[in-house]
Amino acid sequence: MNSLLPVITMTNVSKKYRLRTAIEEINYTFHTGKLYVITGPNGSGKSTILKCIMGLLRYDGQIDMKHVSIGYAPEQYILPEHLTVEEFLVNLGRVKSKEVHSINHRLIPLLEAFHMLEASNQSIRTLSNGMKQKVNLIQAFIHQPKVLLLDEPFRAIDEASKIELVEMIKQRIPDTLIIISTHQPQSIKVKQKKTVKIMNGRIN
Repeated sequence: MNSLLPVITMTNVSKKYRLRTAIEEINYTFHTGKLYVITGPNGSGKSTILKCIMGLLRYDGQIDMKHVSIGYAPEQYILPEHLTVEEFLVNLGRVKSKEVHSINHRLIPLLEAFHMLEASNQSIRTLSNGMKQKVNLIQAFIHQPKVLLLDEPFRAIDEASKIELVEMIKQRIPDTLIIISTHQPQSIKVKQKKTVKIMNGRIN
């Protein structure tokens, strides 16, 4: 495998809260070229793994990864409701990407893929929950990250958008490290899929 492609290695990673353990002694390596689908019941630690990789939580153990761009679509998100869809995504793209001049060229195909082009000038506060989820997903893709972390990405979106999302993921598998946590693994029909089952904070 190309040594320049991202690899994420988790070594003895645990996250403990005062009254419970979210994940315990996770040892796992994620490679570019596969789609990792983390599955498990509510509270099993799926989202915690992604948050630890993102650096959003303090944890015990070690996570090794190269300094590469990361796209992250959290399950619970807060969008700036006073902005339009386009204003938010263009501004965010400019912050995240070195290639500022190409943001608009990247944005239009993403809006089209999620059937959001006509809503691009709408205020985010006027959007339905499903449309807000699409904006959440688009912001993760806008800067063409080398690592893509999607937490329950199929939640609240329509079937056509689920199919489009899977196609977008397929296109990026060869040179992007992709990890998804989901209750809907059946929605992902991809040859390179690697299912990672987690139960009670441990990978089985």
